[in-house]
Amino acid sequence: MTKNTLEQRGFLFNKKWFDITSDGLSVRSKHLLDSSEYYVRFEDVGVKIIKSKSGNIAWLIAGFFLTGIAALLFVEELEGGEVEDNAYLFYLVAAVLCALTYLFTFKRVCYLAKNDNSNAIAFLIDKPSKSELLHFIEHIKEKRKSYLVEKYGHLTTMLPYEQQYQNLLWLNNVDALTHEEYKAKVDELNNLFQAFPGMDHIHLS
Repeated sequence: MTKNTLEQRGFLFNKKWFDITSDGLSVRSKHLLDSSEYYVRFEDVGVKIIKSKSGNIAWLIAGFFLTGIAALLFVEELEGGEVEDNAYLFYLVAAVLCALTYLFTFKRVCYLAKNDNSNAIAFLIDKPSKSELLHFIEHIKEKRKSYLVEKYGHLTTMLPYEQQYQNLLWLNNVDALTHEEYKAKVDELNNLFQAFPGMDHIHLS
């Protein structure tokens, strides 16, 4: 059985916690210097997956450059050149600091977003493992679909036809219903209202 919670641990105290509730997703994150917490209702959760890798490449370039200088100074010192003793260590330490800064800013993130890329929820890629993350995201999608269809896809003669039709159309647009499921629901709605007047409002699936 898939769990309703997921904990992720990243680089340098970067932690994230996700909890699936009855009507949405609770997200908490903690970094070295800050923390945040927010809640996303299933109506605002998308199903589009976006993977991103980013980091400040300037730090990496600077690290390689300083490493090169350190190597040249080290060779010069070995050959008895006119350089200060252990001068290469200064540049080597600076190169290491640049590399650590790059690692600190580097992010491998998986976003769960709406089709227009809005309301993106960020997950750390492959944490705690690739399979666990994918299973958890699929579980979110399943819970979201079940909740939205139950809330907006329940058909009844107690509500106006057009309102229910628009609900079904919205469910299809946000990928809570497949096209086949949407067509079946519209047919079910049409059949439900066939015994009532005003059938000019019936839509073809």
